[in-house]
Amino acid sequence: ALVIDHTKHLNRVVSFDPENAAAATNMSERDNVDGLRVAEDRSGGTLTDVVAPSAGLKLPVGIALHKGALYVGDYQTSKIHKFSLDGTQLAEVTVEQATPNGGLTGITFGPDGKLYVHNGDGFDASTALNLNSFRGKILRLNLDGTAPADNPYYNAANGITATDYVYAYGFRNPFGGSWRAADGRARHAFVAASL
Repeated sequence: ALVIDHTKHLNRVVSFDPENAAAATNMSERDNVDGLRVAEDRSGGTLTDVVAPSAGLKLPVGIALHKGALYVGDYQTSKIHKFSLDGTQLAEVTVEQATPNGGLTGITFGPDGKLYVHNGDGFDASTALNLNSFRGKILRLNLDGTAPADNPYYNAANGITATDYVYAYGFRNPFGGSWRAADGRARHAFVAASL
């Protein structure tokens, strides 16, 4: 299993073997930093760096495996990093210019092989309904960071803009999602400002 580790501000991705991990009652938070948790195996197992702190991740918020590579989203820089499974960085895509409030909140791969990027509104609700903004959206990207031509709002006639990347919009803080195997339908989790 892969876990994002924010303990002592290491900002790394680690792996542990759940088959050999202690029972849930023997797992605990380790140095709960910024409300983020990492399981620590108290049965003598170790956490192994997959992406070491030296990789330069600022605040990793999402991990996904796809075609033998590890993708890691970074909230603070709004970048998606692609690593080999030995931790070597292979590529980096900037979703948008980073702001103090960050934005990128999660990543997932759909059954179509596209990368879905969950991007919060940056504490500005007006951006979620503005198709010219990356904020408050679920974005859909090709693996090289380009916009797929079959995205719902894609229109290359006016140049490639934020609109071309939009898969769904109007979100406060979409935190991630999964895909139902039976029919490939998406399920996305999000936080609403108020209901």
